[in-house]
Order: sequence, then structure tokens, then C-alpha cells
Amino acid sequence: VLKRNISLIGFLISGLLVFFSYYSQHALSLSPCLLCTIQRNIFVALGLVFFLAFAHQYFRGPSRAYSII
Repeated sequence: VLKRNISLIGFLISGLLVFFSYYSQHALSLSPCLLCTIQRNIFVALGLVFFLAFAHQYFRGPSRAYSII
């Protein structure tokens, strides 16, 4: 249960970071630099991995694979 909660918290935090980056770009009219764009894409990928780890937590094989990733 603890690994499942950590995966959910990681997914929510990465989602909030991506949401804030889009909010600051469009609502506050801040243009992102190349590093910010790359960092946003990394957080999207990381959030996807956290979500998949949260969804597949009941199976032993995928859980270990997501832990390695």
C-alpha cells in the first residue's frame, strides 16, 4: 500500500508541476526557454511512469520494472 501511495503522490506532484508550467506560459504570458520545455516533457514522462506504477501495483512483475525505471 505504501508504494501505491508514493506512486500516486508522485503522479499528482508531476501533474501539478506541468499544470503550473502551462499556466505560467499561457495565463502569465511567460515564454519558456528550451530547458523549461525539456523539463516539462520530462515531468510528463515521469508522471506517466508514476501513473502506470500506480495502476499496476497489484502485480509483482510490473511493480519491479517501474521501480527500476
